[in-house]
Amino acid sequence: MSVLPVVRSGPLRRIGVALGLAWRYLKAVLGEDRYDGYLAWHRQHGTGEPMTAAEYWRSRTDHQEAHPEGRCC
Repeated sequence: MSVLPVVRSGPLRRIGVALGLAWRYLKAVLGEDRYDGYLAWHRQHGTGEPMTAAEYWRSRTDHQEAHPEGRCC
């Protein structure tokens, strides 16, 4: 339970919305939202337990190392 009041309108609300959007944008640029996307996909199409975040990132890195096309370095 949160002890902070919920701001429904006014400048604080706009600042909160802007910060939330900036945070989502930053996560997208850095690729951090890819695991969230994997979990959403797995809920709809996957079977069994989804990979943990560490397993997902290891699998993704291994795949990129095995298939380096499209990378400059």
